[in-house]
Amino acid sequence: MVAASVAGLAAGSTAALAWVGAVLLAVIALLLMPGLLKIGSAVFRIPGLTKQHLIVLAYLLLMGAAFLPIFEGYDPLREGLTGRRTYELGLMSAALAVVALHAVVRRHPQLNFGRFEIQALLAFVFLGFASAVWSLNPTLTVAKAGQLLAIIVASVMMGPLIQRNKLLRVDLPYLVALSALLLIVSYSIANRLIWGTFLVYRESWGGVSRLVLGHAHPLASGNVAGLGAIGLLASNRGGGTKGLLLLPFLAVLWLTSARGPAVGFLAGGLGMALVSLGPRLRRRIVAGVVGICVGLLIIFLSGVDLERLWPTYRSQLRLETLVGLSGRLDLWSYTLERVMERPILGVGYEAGRYILLEYAPWAGIAHNSFLEVLIGTGVVGFVVILIICAAVLRTIARTRDALLVGLTLYMLFYGMTNPVLFVPGYGMALLTIAIVRAVRAQARITTTGW
Repeated sequence: MVAASVAGLAAGSTAALAWVGAVLLAVIALLLMPGLLKIGSAVFRIPGLTKQHLIVLAYLLLMGAAFLPIFEGYDPLREGLTGRRTYELGLMSAALAVVALHAVVRRHPQLNFGRFEIQALLAFVFLGFASAVWSLNPTLTVAKAGQLLAIIVASVMMGPLIQRNKLLRVDLPYLVALSALLLIVSYSIANRLIWGTFLVYRESWGGVSRLVLGHAHPLASGNVAGLGAIGLLASNRGGGTKGLLLLPFLAVLWLTSARGPAVGFLAGGLGMALVSLGPRLRRRIVAGVVGICVGLLIIFLSGVDLERLWPTYRSQLRLETLVGLSGRLDLWSYTLERVMERPILGVGYEAGRYILLEYAPWAGIAHNSFLEVLIGTGVVGFVVILIICAAVLRTIARTRDALLVGLTLYMLFYGMTNPVLFVPGYGMALLTIAIVRAVRAQARITTTGW
């Protein structure tokens, strides 16, 4: 009966969606009860757990769940409010409502978009909205730009909360790790009930695109695991806690063969280590890593038979797909050709699928965050995101914030093979919060000397 109920949810039942929404709101309400704070503190091992901790954790859980593919996929060119889109928008709205309600009750100051990093993100969002005028699908463009705007607004609303609560500011990386762990467990259970297996991988080459079933893909779990591992390493927890909780994240990365998230995790972890080392040792490590990366890139592009070099792990690492990056090199070349047809303003934010599906029915996306922005918003959008990246790197240089370092490098490296930057998603929600946290902490240091 439970499986049938969940299957009904996967089919897009309005009643099931309403039921899930009511349950989520009830759970959040219970979590916010003061009587459960002590229990939560003991369970999550967060001394001094506050309501603000639970507000942020509830936001992270709802936002992360919104982008987990519980539903079976759909035709990516299909218009209208599908079950999947209803689920996504509903949970995002609930996440924003949780933060907004707390801000109203606590009478926080007006939204502060004064920092350049946030202003640059808003400029990109407004460009996304404007691109609806020439978009191949104006409704899709407006919806996606609206989702990204909601993520930014929610992060800014949490700014005063993070700045005033020193303990929350310190515990935020650990909350990121906890939210990722809870999301992976919940997602695995949902997969088991709906699909009969914890890690789903189903492909369909018939029809318009593999995206018809592509939502049930293990990379969703791998991405959450990579982000959670970054939060854990950036936290102030002891080595024992980190080692214990890191195991499930690494296990998920391995079991899902999530090579992109794994590379992002390694880059983020290395970056966090470098910010705590001396300049001479940092230079040596960077030089060594650059040398290894250049050597590997030469091997990948030269067509060497990697399967013979490492046959034991070929089934897990799928080494045969590294030459040509699983067809991405050809896809990127085609994407750049189509970009030249509308180079200045693009085809509309997130509307690149209408171009790319003509060439690659297995893709539907550019499989590169920067090319995805380039085809959607043209050179104008590309320049804006370069400015955003420069501003974030400047913030990192000033604050040396471990969470921001780890998430930025993770998103940049993983973003080279999948569109995770500058699109609505769990990773972008975490990155935006990390930016707000870093600039708020820097502002507090400047004004109070803390």
